[in-house]
Amino acid sequence: MFKSLRIVASLAVVVSVSGCGLWTMSSSSEKPSPKPRDNKAVLVIMRTTSFGFAATVNNYLDGKLIGQTQGKCYFFTEVESGEHYLTGKNENSRTHTINFEPGKIYFLQQAIYVGAWSARTEYDTLNPQIFEQQKPECEFLVFDPAEAKGDDDAVVDMDEMLQEREKQIAEEQEYFAKVDNVRGF
Repeated sequence: MFKSLRIVASLAVVVSVSGCGLWTMSSSSEKPSPKPRDNKAVLVIMRTTSFGFAATVNNYLDGKLIGQTQGKCYFFTEVESGEHYLTGKNENSRTHTINFEPGKIYFLQQAIYVGAWSARTEYDTLNPQIFEQQKPECEFLVFDPAEAKGDDDAVVDMDEMLQEREKQIAEEQEYFAKVDNVRGF
């Protein structure tokens, strides 16, 4: 009886953290490190744990999909300098305002938590040394914008994301201050 309960509980956890839908990433056998150009910044997003390995988290810059994470992985993208909105979305959403400086690399860790129906996510700062230590164990993913073209998940309603952000800031000021003020290296 207890064995059956453990199996059911394990399946419930797997289902609660798994994701489905649009997948726009392809795996690369290379594991490059980001290199910024003088006129642009680079944003690195890394998941350092296998927990919730099947959960896909969409990442948006100013409402447009820039990449996804699933399992232990990382990806990076170039970003125009200036202030941008970064959103991580699965069961919940986390939207941050980040001021990107040209020639700098911004490292963020994407954390995964068990949610009611799917995985929940949030960002944390990550330093370059931890990134380099974790990189060999992580899969490098490359975003394919052609896969996202025309899909409902390729964009998010920024008005909705910003309203949700305001509610969250009221409850978690310290968290938002830390990620919103991330500095590039």
